[in-house]
Amino acid sequence: MYFFGQRTIHNPARLAGLQGAETRALQALKTEGTVLAAFRKPTGGIVSFVQGDTEASIRERMATLPFVEHGLLTFEYTEVIDL
Repeated sequence: MYFFGQRTIHNPARLAGLQGAETRALQALKTEGTVLAAFRKPTGGIVSFVQGDTEASIRERMATLPFVEHGLLTFEYTEVIDL
């Protein structure tokens, strides 16, 4: 299944200390195929395309991101279908 994910950043001032770990964790999710692409919006926030067996499995994998673990990032997913 494919999902379009919109992420909301909470308390941006706390992100800097976790940025290195977040970048490494995101790269690992890309390498394993969970995250297909991720983009930062110029107006703030992040959007991504992710895939997995279920939305629950995607949420479980994305919960390994340090920003999520520390409550600094939340997701809203919409299922999309490949054309």
